[in-house]
Amino acid sequence: MGLQLTYSTCPSGHVWSRCSVTLRLLDTSQTRTCCACGRKALLTPPDAELKALLDACVCCLFCGNRWVEG
Repeated sequence: MGLQLTYSTCPSGHVWSRCSVTLRLLDTSQTRTCCACGRKALLTPPDAELKALLDACVCCLFCGNRWVEG
């Protein structure tokens, strides 16, 4: 089975959304959402290494539309 880009499922059946920029599991409510396609991305970077990457993504990587908070 390949990597799911939008979500991940644990062996117990719990479904976790993934950040569309970093592919990390979204275990926080501090996210931004694409106003067109609805994909989510982290709003507050969990570590300094990802801050530059997340700051550089000023629009959705999948459809190019803008982010809205939430």
